[in-house]
Amino acid sequence: MKRLLAILCLTTTLSAQEPASEEARLQALIDQLAAPKVRLRDEAQQALSQRIDAEPVMRTAMESHPSEEARLRLKRILKGFRDGLWTIESQQAVSAVGLDRGPLRTTTKGTLLANLHSAGIEILDTTDLAVVRTLGKSTSGTLTLRSLAWTPDGKRIAFSNQSGAVMVEDDAGKRLLTLPPEMRQMNPNNPNAKQMAPPVALEFLPDTQRLLVFTNAGLALHEPGPAVVSRRISVKEIFPEITRNIIAQSMAVSGDGKTAGLAFEVPGPDDDLVAMISLADMKVLWISKISVTPRWIAVNQDGSEALVAMRERGVVRCAADAPLAITVSRSIDDLTSVAYSPDYKSAFLTSGRANAPVRQLAVPSGEEMWTAAPAPTGCYHVTILGPDRLAVKTYDNRILIWKKRPPMNPATR
Repeated sequence: MKRLLAILCLTTTLSAQEPASEEARLQALIDQLAAPKVRLRDEAQQALSQRIDAEPVMRTAMESHPSEEARLRLKRILKGFRDGLWTIESQQAVSAVGLDRGPLRTTTKGTLLANLHSAGIEILDTTDLAVVRTLGKSTSGTLTLRSLAWTPDGKRIAFSNQSGAVMVEDDAGKRLLTLPPEMRQMNPNNPNAKQMAPPVALEFLPDTQRLLVFTNAGLALHEPGPAVVSRRISVKEIFPEITRNIIAQSMAVSGDGKTAGLAFEVPGPDDDLVAMISLADMKVLWISKISVTPRWIAVNQDGSEALVAMRERGVVRCAADAPLAITVSRSIDDLTSVAYSPDYKSAFLTSGRANAPVRQLAVPSGEEMWTAAPAPTGCYHVTILGPDRLAVKTYDNRILIWKKRPPMNPATR
């Protein structure tokens, strides 16, 4: 019995010492970054470069270590961690669809991509970017490059052409539904003065086949059957105090499918606008003002806030508690799209400039978590494929799949 108790005490003592020993070994490597011999400093830097699990400890040491040499080397190591957070998994060598740029969409599992261009919609396998099939061929004329929606199960896809009508096809390319063009009233004093309002954005509500159509006339929700509008709200109802025509820019639906964020450009010196709409009753929940043209909008899980990528000004947060949008990240780049990560703790941005084509920011702090390496061209659009994969379309119309670096297994250190 005494022997058993002795073994248990020894095991407990060793277990308590292991973390301390590990911490001591890590601290010794950090201190070795300031060793008199360059060889020892290089060896320590190489060893620490494999210790991504110890990033928090190294980040603290970078701020407080007494040696400037150690701080500089820790900074290089941490930059390597950040730059390598996402790596290219696959990419198209050249674009096969010309120079016209349209958005990407994906299914719930992220195994397929819908790539919109003026002549059709290519469905791509995300493992190798091979074309599975082409849709959108049942319509005549050029497709509208801003309008594409795909149900999460991949069974229905919606798009528009220059006529302003919205077409819905199944996954085999069969036409299921055609919605007539929306019309915008041009003069409040003349109900007959109307103009066609082509779709700016289309979105299927999560886990349904109900389709949202956003135009300069307003927002309409269509049922999956015959062309019946179940709910509608006009721009005039959203902004009753505005008497001139404003320009619809971008739309996004909240993760729970209960709200839609709408971004508008207001011609002239006035602020541009973002509105959050309740889809249950088509009522305005809140309105926020932004300083310059909104390029793209992303909405969080419950519609309590939205992120807007702006032209040459950065990213702002819009919410009920922010009637004047709050800057999340400043940028001189012409931002082209923004998307929340699946856990809504960060956001991805694309830029038209090649120096920083893709970036990941922490939300709501705006701290930069990762920046893609400079590229020959900037990026036009980002689509999230899952927690560890994302797709981007470059300005020369190629598609790249990025994969997140897997967490390090402590057993393999």
